Amino acid sequence: SGPERADELLAEILEEIEWLRGGAEEQYLATVKGQFLSAREEQLRDNSFWMRQILSASQRGDSFGQIADLEDRLANLTLDEIAAVARRVLPPDQYLRVVLLPEDG
Repeated sequence: SGPERADELLAEILEEIEWLRGGAEEQYLATVKGQFLSAREEQLRDNSFWMRQILSASQRGDSFGQIADLEDRLANLTLDEIAAVARRVLPPDQYLRVVLLPEDG
């Protein structure tokens, strides 16, 4: 969009973040879980996915079992947990606003 819409778009983004911080909606969570699981099914057939997961788990010192039990962890994920994380990592008074202006031609 053009830079003249920056204030409008920022207001929309902050509204969405506040919605997430407030707990969002169960239907939204179910939709996102479904999309994630669908993409995950494709990833499981890809060797590079497994290489990335094993490397990442190894670097973090995590159990390799966490790679396989993602579906269970995702099924148990709640809106309250998501809202708590959103409140922790998306405080309303701490964000960086960047507006990319077009070059003068």
